[in-house]
Amino acid sequence: MLDITTSLKLLSIVYAILSSGGIVLVAYAAYAGKKRTDSTLLRARAFLNESFMKDSWTLLLLACLLFFIDSLLSLNMMFGSFMETNTSILISIVVEAGTMVCIVMLAYKWFRLVNPKNQL
Repeated sequence: MLDITTSLKLLSIVYAILSSGGIVLVAYAAYAGKKRTDSTLLRARAFLNESFMKDSWTLLLLACLLFFIDSLLSLNMMFGSFMETNTSILISIVVEAGTMVCIVMLAYKWFRLVNPKNQL
């Protein structure tokens, strides 16, 4: 069984991998978007693709919800009202990882929009 220190180290590694992957996706999508894609065409692709819009708004809503949960857990740590501190810290770390996953998935959606499969 994993102790809390080992699980925190593993989550830190996951954070590093997710954030570096997100940085690469966003940087490449921004670079490729400027070089290869007309801005009018990109706007049309983004707003005419119903699946892209639905996924983007869903991921954004989920990330905001996770930020809200994290802020509630921070308030709990300050006032100690309804949960133990250790449990609150662990849930907060998992919520932050979920937020990171949502942001990276949204960056991937933009990456796929800017770089369709036939252009790669």
